[in-house]
Amino acid sequence: MQRAETTIAGQRAVRVLPASPREGPPVLLLHGMGLGRWMWARDQQIWAELGLESVAIDLPGHGLDAGRDCGFGEILDAADAVCKALGSSVVVGHSMGGMVAQALSQENDLSAMVLVCSLPPGQVNTLPPRQALFAGIKQLRRVARGRHVRFSKEDYRKTGLNVLGPDTVDEVYAQITEWPRQASMDLLLKRPSVTAPSCPVLVTYGLQDRVCPPRAARLTGDHYDAVTWRFDDLGHVPPLEPGGERLAQAVGEWICSPTRRKVVEVDAFSPGEGVGQDVRQQRRPKARPRSHVRRFRRRGPDPD
Repeated sequence: MQRAETTIAGQRAVRVLPASPREGPPVLLLHGMGLGRWMWARDQQIWAELGLESVAIDLPGHGLDAGRDCGFGEILDAADAVCKALGSSVVVGHSMGGMVAQALSQENDLSAMVLVCSLPPGQVNTLPPRQALFAGIKQLRRVARGRHVRFSKEDYRKTGLNVLGPDTVDEVYAQITEWPRQASMDLLLKRPSVTAPSCPVLVTYGLQDRVCPPRAARLTGDHYDAVTWRFDDLGHVPPLEPGGERLAQAVGEWICSPTRRKVVEVDAFSPGEGVGQDVRQQRRPKARPRSHVRRFRRRGPDPD
């Protein structure tokens, strides 16, 4: 495995090359708000062992660029430039980086897209969990004064880092930077609406996530007709969490052989019945289709 610090399309990056690369596109990794390319170190090593080349970048307003204000549009433009420089690639986005990945899929011919605890597209209307909502309300005064978003360690412990031990929380929090004010406001006021891309899509989420709720992940998977995986013991930042190796291994194997969503018809038609539209209509339930996103929005509280 070879690990090298580099710059791609003006963005600082870490490129990891496997000892014996397999045929296939590179994997572009996009971090969440306040994080950086450093969060992918463990996953890049796991994917290198599977023969995958990966590139983790620092988005504008993060890493050595932290403290500078920028909007979501600037973040998207920077990621788009890197994506085009790499050519056809698999894009893996976490949280805010997942929203960037979804927007990239509209303008680029991606090989596949993986969303890890991602913000949902604008078509999916959900509220954040209570802990994240309360933490966000406390930031309104800072934003109104023109300052960047800066959550306390205690707020992170209760939300994004809730499954980490105390020592690990201290270590991770020391690397977290302020969120660019304008980008935070852009995503708060209006998340981009995105249509389903032509490439295979994988949506993964943790049941312990207190930032992006499981309901939002399931609706996102339904919106993209994506393969959707739930990990019961993981929270919002699997690449940094104990047990996150399982997710990275599973995602890496899926990237090597991406599959599309498969719906199994349990009460299938027998050959003698045929598959004509008239027969299907006779057997179709009178209720509206479950796959419609707006129907999911009106469902009652989730058992999770």
